[in-house]
Amino acid sequence: MGREVLPLTQQELAEQVAVNTDNISRLFGEQERLRERLHTLESDRATVLLLAQKVDNLARDLPMMVHNAAQEAAEKVARAANDARSTSWQIRLGILSATIAAVAILSQMVFNYYT
Repeated sequence: MGREVLPLTQQELAEQVAVNTDNISRLFGEQERLRERLHTLESDRATVLLLAQKVDNLARDLPMMVHNAAQEAAEKVARAANDARSTSWQIRLGILSATIAAVAILSQMVFNYYT
C-alpha cells in the first residue's frame, strides 16, 4: 500500500511554500519568546538561590548578632547606671558642701552676735 505522489502544480507548490514559510516564521518567533522566558526564569532562579543563601547566612549569624547586641545594650545600661551613681554622689557631695557652708555661716553669725 504505497502512497502515490501526485505532481503539484506551480500554484499549489507556491501556496504550500507560503504556508510552510509562515509556519516556520511563527515557530522561530515562538522559539524566541520561549528563549526570553527561559532567560527570565534563569535570572529569577539565580535571584532565589542568592536570597536563600542570604537567609541561610542570616540564620547562621543571627545568634551571634543577637548576643553582640545584648552585650552592647548591657554595657550601655552599665555605663548609664555608673553615670547616674556618679552624678548622684556629686549631687550628695554638693549638698553636703552647701550644708557645711551654711552651718559655718550660721556659726559665724552666732559667734559674732554673742561676742
